[in-house]
Amino acid sequence: MFATLAEQARIDESTHIEFLARLIAEQATADRGRRVTARLRYARSPYRRTIDELAVEAGYRGYSTTADNLARTLVRALIEGNLTSKMKTFTAPTVLVIDDVGLLPSPRYSPDRMKDFTRHLWLLKLGALVNVWFLVDSFTLSGSIDAHIVVPAQIFFAVSAFRCLFPNRYIDNVVFHDTLFSSIFLTRLLATFVEVAWIYQFSRVIRLLNVDDVGWIDALSWLMVVQVVVSQCFVWLAITTGRVVHYFHEELGWWVIFLANTISSGYLYLRVGSFAAGESLLVINLLYGLGYLPWQLVHLRSLRAEATARGEIGEPPPKVTMRVVVGGLRTSIHDRKPTTDADDWGGIVGLIWMTGYWATLIPIWVHHVVGELGTR
Repeated sequence: MFATLAEQARIDESTHIEFLARLIAEQATADRGRRVTARLRYARSPYRRTIDELAVEAGYRGYSTTADNLARTLVRALIEGNLTSKMKTFTAPTVLVIDDVGLLPSPRYSPDRMKDFTRHLWLLKLGALVNVWFLVDSFTLSGSIDAHIVVPAQIFFAVSAFRCLFPNRYIDNVVFHDTLFSSIFLTRLLATFVEVAWIYQFSRVIRLLNVDDVGWIDALSWLMVVQVVVSQCFVWLAITTGRVVHYFHEELGWWVIFLANTISSGYLYLRVGSFAAGESLLVINLLYGLGYLPWQLVHLRSLRAEATARGEIGEPPPKVTMRVVVGGLRTSIHDRKPTTDADDWGGIVGLIWMTGYWATLIPIWVHHVVGELGTR
């Protein structure tokens, strides 16, 4: 470098001062270049002109890594007990560049897990074992059974086991398994019978515990049965027309059913006094009502929001013709949308509903009813 600069100074006829200034400037540039090169080597960036390179050229100390490597390095350090010292590798540089963040697998505790229900839908199948056990147990009752209590329960257990194995969601024909057993038509046909039977069983409990034959209590119990039939009409209307707003009307009916059940149970518990059997059923009815009624309002709100998003609220409903009904039934039999996306299954509200209704809370409740009032 000295010889080159000296030759250039001779050609340019530079003075000694000018030659010395140019020599110092060139040396400074070379020193800066070596520092940048060293910092880029430390930064380990695989690309040219990246953020960390620009940072280094600006005089900062940079470091580049991938999100996967960062996670693995820190987890290994945590296991080996040297996390604090290893963290200095990533905290010492002025600029830390973490690449491929979008490619990093979500950890077990990540909320992203709730965007996919694959694991939850497989675990739901365990509910089939619970229901089968309850079903078998219901056939071992000794003595004279009350068929109005036991038979609806047996229907409920059998259909709930089926729904745990072949879960689906009526809106958009969402299914877990792309099979005829998952068809909306088949599931809804079974559910129609089971829901009427289930609510009839609950109304029977109210009438059995209404030992003083309070007229309006019996009336509310029969209102529950009438309302569940009305709700079945709405859900079939929703299936055949594809309009979500009818699911809202159906679920509103369920809110009315359990409001009547809660009011009746509250009166009987406070006014009638103790019972030889069944007092615990009234307590369960009340506790369930306190939890379900406000939760169902949240569910109704989500359904109404979905109907609004589809432009079904505030608009006159289309005319229901035989062609529409037949087409809707055909769709419910043949059309299936296999998916595990959480939004397609109704999100966390839908997950709680499926788990509680088919696999845990309601089956346990119905089994307890059988144990309390199944025999005379």
